[in-house]
Amino acid sequence: VAKYCRPFAIIEDEELQQMFRNLYGSVDMYSQRTLARDIRKLYEFTRAELGQVLRDHEGAVHLQTDTWTSSNVLSFMGIRCSYERDGIIVSHSLDFINLTTHHNGRNLAKAVFDCARSYGIEQKILATSSDNASNNATMAEELKRLLRDAAGDGPLPLYGGLETSTFCMAHVLNLSMQALMSNFLKKPGDPANITKLDTEDREDVD
Repeated sequence: VAKYCRPFAIIEDEELQQMFRNLYGSVDMYSQRTLARDIRKLYEFTRAELGQVLRDHEGAVHLQTDTWTSSNVLSFMGIRCSYERDGIIVSHSLDFINLTTHHNGRNLAKAVFDCARSYGIEQKILATSSDNASNNATMAEELKRLLRDAAGDGPLPLYGGLETSTFCMAHVLNLSMQALMSNFLKKPGDPANITKLDTEDREDVD
């Protein structure tokens, strides 16, 4: 259910339950409430285990973020973590956050900081990667400030803000191609020789 993003209610579909009974006549069927509870418990257990793995890792970690707005005007941020272990790059999904505040650089930095701190890895962050929307540049500098404030009198954090941040090359190329193709997609009577790009990519919401 979780892997393929199916609704919890699917477990109560009569056809699905009949299929389970055909395989095993004495099967105990879940209710959608029980399924939701068990998935939540599994998430909490897995999150705790992952936090321990990341805290035990002796090297630095790198975060990747992506923020977007869905077609029903809900804003989300995905956060992933990568690190090197025995010559292999290991990656984990850390969180999928429903952003209820305006996603300017300061709010995004706070969301990333809170996520990292919940895993106990805030002082292990070395670099971040994101798309090249202007609010992500502000996020990098604000995240550096939050990490330094959290460090207090201890060692300075590894993260250097923009100095240790990269912007997604695929996103840069996509925006470049949109700008290039807009010259060929101009509609008669358009005042500007450019199509509308994604407002999140162009808007400075710092």
